[in-house]
Amino acid sequence: FCSKIHLVCDGNGNPLSAVVSAGNRHDSAFFEEVLDTVSVPQERGRPRTKPEVVIADKGYDGSPIRSYLRKRAIGAVIPLKELKEGATRRKKHSFSRQKKSLSALQVRHRPHRADEIPTQ
Repeated sequence: FCSKIHLVCDGNGNPLSAVVSAGNRHDSAFFEEVLDTVSVPQERGRPRTKPEVVIADKGYDGSPIRSYLRKRAIGAVIPLKELKEGATRRKKHSFSRQKKSLSALQVRHRPHRADEIPTQ
């Protein structure tokens, strides 16, 4: 058996909220629960109950999470899964294509054997 601690921190790494869950559950299943317990301290007055922006990895890129953040008027900085994977694929493909064309150039312009090189 194991457990996970879902933690929300501010920009300085200070914890704002924590929830403990079963270790075999996905992190995004507890996203709303963790954000509902956030308490952002203020200099005066009661603590705020929502952050201005949420920064998360691409594991949290899902329409339920994004719509929840939109409803609560919380900004989201979450990379899109499709764009990130597609960009990596395109980059690898273009790199391999460039590599092939470079090796073809090297083969065409390879110097001849030493005895065939004209001396001046």
